[in-house]
Amino acid sequence: MLIGCHVVIAVTDSYGFLLSSRRMDGAPLVSIGLAHAKARTAALLRVPTLELQNAVDAGKTSYLAAVEITPQEGGVPVLYGDTVAGAVGVSGAESIQDAKIAAAGVAALRLR
Repeated sequence: MLIGCHVVIAVTDSYGFLLSSRRMDGAPLVSIGLAHAKARTAALLRVPTLELQNAVDAGKTSYLAAVEITPQEGGVPVLYGDTVAGAVGVSGAESIQDAKIAAAGVAALRLR
C-alpha cells in the first residue's frame, strides 16, 4: 500500500551499528541520520522508540541528555525470541507513519 511519503530506512545490528540504509528518491536528507539514530536507539534500549518518546513527553527529560539516543517514534527492535537481533529505523514521514513502516519491516523479517 502506498502512503505517499518518501523515507529512509536503516537497519542496525544489536549494538546499533548500521548494517544497511536505503533512501527513497525525494526523502529529506536529514532523514538519513535520523533513521539510523532511531534504529540505534531501539537496538540499544531494546524497546520501540515510541516508549522513550512517551517517557520524555511525560516529563522524564533526563533521557534527552543521553548520548546517541533519539526519543522519536520510528525505531523498532528486531527480536529473535527474547533476544534483540537488531533494529529498524525509519524517517521522512510523520513519526507515526515512520513507526508503521518500521514495524512492517520487522514483521516481514518474521515471515522468513
